[in-house]
Amino acid sequence: MKVVINSYSRLSHLELGVSISIEDIKNILPDLTDWQAQVVLARLAREHDEGVFYDAAIEQIEKWGKEMYPSESSAKTS
Repeated sequence: MKVVINSYSRLSHLELGVSISIEDIKNILPDLTDWQAQVVLARLAREHDEGVFYDAAIEQIEKWGKEMYPSESSAKTS
């Protein structure tokens, strides 16, 4: 599983995507056959929740922003 950069326009816009393979599914669920992992991957494609990926990205942005710029992030929350 990896995050890929779909587009990157200067420093003002970054578009990310997630790449997930059958091998990624089997790394998480090693007892599945290739066919079973493919079925899980197909269901993920049908029923993915963009909000889940969005929420995870927001958490990382907050984490890294606070780590890199602690005084600025604490001033905004006060």
